[in-house]
Amino acid sequence: MQLQARHNRIKNMANFSGTITEYKIRKAAEFDLNMLWQLSFGYKGLPFPATLLDTDIPGLSGSGVKPVRLHSWRTGTPFYATTPSGRISFMPVWLDGHHLPICRLGIGRRKVIIDTPMTAGKGAVKEIVSTEDYQITIQGLALGQDRIYPEDEIAMIKEICDKNEAIEIKSVITDLLFEGGYDKVVVTDLDLRPARSKHVQPYEIKLLSDEVFDIIID
Repeated sequence: MQLQARHNRIKNMANFSGTITEYKIRKAAEFDLNMLWQLSFGYKGLPFPATLLDTDIPGLSGSGVKPVRLHSWRTGTPFYATTPSGRISFMPVWLDGHHLPICRLGIGRRKVIIDTPMTAGKGAVKEIVSTEDYQITIQGLALGQDRIYPEDEIAMIKEICDKNEAIEIKSVITDLLFEGGYDKVVVTDLDLRPARSKHVQPYEIKLLSDEVFDIIID
């Protein structure tokens, strides 16, 4: 019961109708996203439409076309979401309940290991002391409508990053990696890259996972 309620909440959050239409694909292609990613972050993706979809698109060609899988079967988190402007975003990210403008997320963590050299022979004894927090980087493009600078999107990003407390993150990747369903993070950095167009603002947000610890006092 609780799992079904969680899946319904996530589906509503995605604002996704369940059908990828030709209109939505055309809306997604209004900007040359590949060029914008390359100019802003030095990243060059696949040609459209592979930028957004790596499988067949229902209703656009032939019969017997495989449907797009919309949600993770492990967590119920959506692979796609529709932005308020009608664009499709792949692997969407919600931060503090807000759907971030078109973005990509990278995440990693490292183990703290102490090497003790052997007094005789080769190699060292390795002792795993702890595991650090996840380090998360979100890079994205805020796109303005009608060739106007995206003021509302940047104001939303600033409001999120100004909070001096742990906030919720929701995405396929973080839901798979974070343990125990605890999905809180803290923002450490916000970087607004130089804009290459009057209606496009690149942004980068860095975060650390914030896990719950149990302290036992004897």
